[in-house]
Amino acid sequence: MLQTIIHSTKFQILSIFLLALVLRLFYLAAIRDVPYFHTLVIDAFEYDHLATQILRGNWLLDPAVDMYVHGPLYPYLLALLKGIGFSHLGILLFQAVLGALICVLIHRVASYLFPHPIPLVAGLLAAGYWPFVFYNGQLLATTLVILVGLGLAVLLLHYAPKLTYGSAVGAGILLGLLVMGRSNTLLLMPLLLGWIYLTASGLPKRRVTLALAFALTFFLILLPFFLRNYQIQGTPIPFQGGFSFYIGTNPEADGTPYVRQGAQFQRLELMPLHQGFDTPAAKGAFYTAEGLRFIYRDPLAYLQLLYRKFRLFWNAFEIPVSADLRYYETHFPLYRLFLLSFGLAVPFALVGILWHWRWTSAYTLPLLFVLAYLCTGLLFSVCARYRLPALPFLLVFAAAGIWRLKELLTARAASRLGVFLLLLTAAFVLVHTGVSPKQVDHLRSPWLLGHTQLRNKQYDQAVQTFTHGLAQFPDDSDLYNSLGVAYQYLGESDEAEAAFLRAVELVPDHAKPWFNLGKLYLSQRRLEQARHAFAQSLKHDPRPANAHPAYHNLGYVFFFQKDFQQARQAFERALHNRETAQTYYSLSHVLANLNLTDEQIHALEQAARLKPDFVPAQRNLGVLYMQRGSYEAAERSLLQAIKYDAQSITAHRNLGVLYEKMGRTEQARLARARADQLQRSGAGH
Repeated sequence: MLQTIIHSTKFQILSIFLLALVLRLFYLAAIRDVPYFHTLVIDAFEYDHLATQILRGNWLLDPAVDMYVHGPLYPYLLALLKGIGFSHLGILLFQAVLGALICVLIHRVASYLFPHPIPLVAGLLAAGYWPFVFYNGQLLATTLVILVGLGLAVLLLHYAPKLTYGSAVGAGILLGLLVMGRSNTLLLMPLLLGWIYLTASGLPKRRVTLALAFALTFFLILLPFFLRNYQIQGTPIPFQGGFSFYIGTNPEADGTPYVRQGAQFQRLELMPLHQGFDTPAAKGAFYTAEGLRFIYRDPLAYLQLLYRKFRLFWNAFEIPVSADLRYYETHFPLYRLFLLSFGLAVPFALVGILWHWRWTSAYTLPLLFVLAYLCTGLLFSVCARYRLPALPFLLVFAAAGIWRLKELLTARAASRLGVFLLLLTAAFVLVHTGVSPKQVDHLRSPWLLGHTQLRNKQYDQAVQTFTHGLAQFPDDSDLYNSLGVAYQYLGESDEAEAAFLRAVELVPDHAKPWFNLGKLYLSQRRLEQARHAFAQSLKHDPRPANAHPAYHNLGYVFFFQKDFQQARQAFERALHNRETAQTYYSLSHVLANLNLTDEQIHALEQAARLKPDFVPAQRNLGVLYMQRGSYEAAERSLLQAIKYDAQSITAHRNLGVLYEKMGRTEQARLARARADQLQRSGAGH
C-alpha cells in the first residue's frame, strides 16, 4: 500500500511542491534582516520603478523610457500584485509559490522522458537547488521566465507527437510571453518552429499549417510589444539588445556583463553620443555595428571569446550580476543545507544526456531549450542569472545521470561503470576548470552594500563598508565617489572633498564625482570652484540623466553670483534635458529678478502642472495671479496650496488679502483669523 502511494504521481507532485515551498519559506524567514531584503538595488529597483509607473497609468512606460531595459512582462505582474494589495513580502511569498510550481513542472518534463523514479529525483533536486531558492527570493524576472519556459515545454511534450492547432496556438502564446519576459529568448523561435514541423504527424501540408499557426500566434502576441517599442524607441526590439550584444562582443569583453555602474558604464553609454547618435534606435544600431566590426576585424579574437563564453556557461562558478549571491551565502550559512549546486548537478546532466541519447522529439525538446540559452550566452554574455533558465532541463538529465550511477553501482557492472565514471570525470573537469572566479566577478560587493546602507541612512556603516572596499580595490573611482557621498551626509566636508578629488584624480572623466564635488562647493558658497566642477561634469557626461541635475545646480551658482541671465540659461537647459517641478520653480525666482512676470507665471504654472501638491509654487502663483487681477485663478491656486498644506500661514494670509480685494469680507476675515491663529501656535510658514 505504501509503495503504491509513493509511486502515485499525485503524491510525488504534492511532496515536491510542499518540500520546495517549505524550503523557500524557510529561506525568506532567514534573510529578513539582510539589507537587500527591503532595499531594492539595480535591476530589482528598476522593475519596481516600472511597476509603479504602470500603476500610475503610464501603461506604455513613457516617462520611464530611460529605465526601459527589461521586458515588460514582469513589471506588469508586479503592478498587478501591488495593485491588489501585495506588500514586498507578499510578492516574495507569491514567488516562493511559483518556485515550488517550477519544481513540479520539472517533474512533469522528466515524466515525459524517463520512467519512475527519475521524475521524482528531478523534482527533489529542483526543490533543493540553491540558485533556484536564491532567485525566488529576489525581485527579478528570473522566476517568472523559468516558469513560463517550463510551461511551454510541458505543453509541447504533452501533445507530441500528435500536435493540435490548439497546442500550436498555446505554444505561440507562451513563447510570446516568454520573449516579453526576456527578449533574448527570441532565439527559441526558429528552434521550436523546426521542432513543431518535424514532430507533427500527418502530411507536410498539416505540418506547415501547424507551424504557421504557432508563428502567427507568436507574432500577434508580440505585436503590441513591437508597436510600443517602435513608438517609444523607434525600433521593434528594445535597443538595449544592441547594447548587450556589444558588451559581450568587443575587444575588452571577457564573456560576462563586465560593465558595472559608474565610470565604466558612463563611458560605454557615451560611445554613440560622441558619434552623434542620440536616439534609442540609432544607439542600438551603433552598438550592433561596433560588435560586428570587432568580429570582422579580429575573427580569431572573437573565436577565442566564444570559447571563453562556452566555458563560462558550463563552469561551476556562479557569476553574480544584479544580486550579491556571495553576501547571502556569507550571512546565511544554512544555505549549505541546499546541497545541490551547479558544479555538482551539471556534470551528471552532461553524462545523463550522452548516456541516454536518443533521437526522439520528446528527448530533443529540452535540449533545444538548453541550446537556445547557450546560444544567448554566446551571442551576449554569461552570468548565473542569464543561464539559470537552462537549469530546469539540465536537472532532468542530472536526475537521469544520478539514477543511472546508482543502478550501475547496484548491478556491479564494472565495465559500464568505468565508462560512466570516466565520462563523469571529464564532465567535472569541464565544469570546474578554465575560469578564474576573481577575474569574472565584477559585482563589487562593497559598493553595492554601501549604497544600500546609504539609502537606509546608515552613513557610518556606509563609510566603513566603502573604506573596506577600498582596501580590496584601492584604485576604484566609484568607491571613492560613494565614500565622499557618505562623508557628506555625515557633515564631514573635508573628508568628502578629499574623497571626491581622489575619485577624479583616478578617473578624470568620471562625471559623478565632479558633480558631487560641485554640490559640495555650492553648499559652501565656493561658487567659482562649484562652477568649474559642474562644467567638468557636463563636459564628461552630457546624457540627460546627468545633464539635468548639473545644469540645475549650475543655475544656482549663477543665481548666487547674481548673473541672472546665465542662471536662466542654465535652468532652461536643465529643463531641456528633463522637466521637473523644482527646476521650473527655481527658474521662476530667476525670472522674478529679471522682472519677467509673464514668464515667471508660466514657469510656476508648469511647476504646478507637474506637481499639483507643490505648495510654494501654488502660493507664489496665487500671489502673481492676484497682482495681475486674475482673482479666480488666484483663489484656485491658494486653495490648492491650503489643500496640501493646511498650516501655511502665508497661503491663508494671501487668501485673506484676495477675498478683501474681491469684496468677500467675511471670508477675508476668516482667512486672516486662521493665519493669526496659526502664527500664535507657531505652526506653518
